[in-house]
Amino acid sequence: MKKLILSIMALLISTPSLASIKCHTPQSLKEFVIQKDTIILNERNAQFSIKAKDRYISSVSDAEKVAVSKVFEFEGKNYKLFIKDIHQFSELEDYVSIRSMNGHIITYPLNCN
Repeated sequence: MKKLILSIMALLISTPSLASIKCHTPQSLKEFVIQKDTIILNERNAQFSIKAKDRYISSVSDAEKVAVSKVFEFEGKNYKLFIKDIHQFSELEDYVSIRSMNGHIITYPLNCN
């Protein structure tokens, strides 16, 4: 029982928190702070806090979450933030996709830390 409690505590301490993920597009056109159910968007010298939904979170096991996908709407545009591996960020695999009301989609790579 004692080993089980210690294992759970160690797992909780070692699991990265979504509150600490900060991302930006090239040239910092858009900056995001990803929290559990909120996205803070810094755009045009203004800051917005937006409720976000988990599209899905894939995981190796329930305790170790690996990929994160958040969706939200802002100023009539649909945003999808995707981070493939929260343990190892990659500009090649992490991105934000923005869909306009006309259906046009722009995708930017994300630089996260």
